[in-house]
Amino acid sequence: MAPTTPISEMTAGANSATLEPETLPQVVPFPPSLGQLLGAPLPGLADSGATRFWVKVFLAAGNSRILNVRGVENIAPSQGAFILVANHNQRLEALLLPALLAYCRQGHLVHFFTDWLVMLYPVIGSIVMLHDPIVITQKKARIDFLNRFKHRFETTESPLEKARRLLGQGGALGIFPEGTMNRDRSRLLRGHPGAAQLSLSTGVPIVPAGIRFPGSSNRLGPISDLEPMEIEFGTPLRPPSVNPDLLSPPQIRDWHGEIMQAVSRLSGKQWSAKNQRTRYVS
Repeated sequence: MAPTTPISEMTAGANSATLEPETLPQVVPFPPSLGQLLGAPLPGLADSGATRFWVKVFLAAGNSRILNVRGVENIAPSQGAFILVANHNQRLEALLLPALLAYCRQGHLVHFFTDWLVMLYPVIGSIVMLHDPIVITQKKARIDFLNRFKHRFETTESPLEKARRLLGQGGALGIFPEGTMNRDRSRLLRGHPGAAQLSLSTGVPIVPAGIRFPGSSNRLGPISDLEPMEIEFGTPLRPPSVNPDLLSPPQIRDWHGEIMQAVSRLSGKQWSAKNQRTRYVS
């Protein structure tokens, strides 16, 4: 079998400029004024009025929750294909972060991996679908009755095939590697290596992202859904050169560790390979 051509080679011109380190990340003043927000043209969503509407609605409703955004140059549409990897602390991050990314990227979406059960929530499922997510249907619902709706989100194109197609088209993907909400103030979960494996197999860079909560170290208890946040998008990380058809568990594990350490630095949360895999606090 001939070796798989890394996607990064298909989009090399777009990605090569992303890997130069920036000493001072660009800061976007946040929140924007209501006039700026409503008047933003978002040309990437010119053919999707519904998505453009909900992006603006969510940012208008939640803009007081986002204090500032750093490193937007690392997620610009001109950067080409990348995989965004971020920590996950609050419920509404799953809606606010895709909307924020669409706004900062002039309407160009970041396609997040999403559990099919999220799609069953009234209204929320419809809004998430507007961002063209990659729906994962692997696990079963705890309530057996819900499993009869699972087939609605299964397609002939597997999640991995869709991910590779979008990356091959120069698109951007988003993954919360912890796999669940983690409200712990000081520690990341160990995380799942799916983003690392996809990055290695395609040659596409990782953009680490950190969500911080000012004053969190002085507070007790889990992170609440109402705490304001700061978001920083780090410098893209190019995966090591490997044969994508001969990936080994140690290669994936080592790259996953580098990714999680980058998220750790940006989020201010500690990470090690010995951290818990499931949530610390509920």
